[in-house]
Amino acid sequence: MKLEEYLKKHNVNKLSFCRKIGITAPALYGALRGRDMKLSTAIRIVNETYGEVKFRDLLDPKYLETMSQEGKQRQQRRKNNDDIIRSSGEVKN
Repeated sequence: MKLEEYLKKHNVNKLSFCRKIGITAPALYGALRGRDMKLSTAIRIVNETYGEVKFRDLLDPKYLETMSQEGKQRQQRRKNNDDIIRSSGEVKN
């Protein structure tokens, strides 16, 4: 669940949320916009929302797309490497 959705669902005031978890308003508004944030800020948000907002939800959607594409490329390289190893007759774990 996105942080904005969580705040609306639970009728939580943004500034009150900031004070409660010990972050600045700019840090919260950056998180709401998907901007980079400190790991400690992300941990505080995830903990305060009891996991309803996940780390993945705090990432910029463009970054998630890039991660997905890179993951697919890594899988393809591994498959190609496995095919090369099999065709050469070598067995490696």
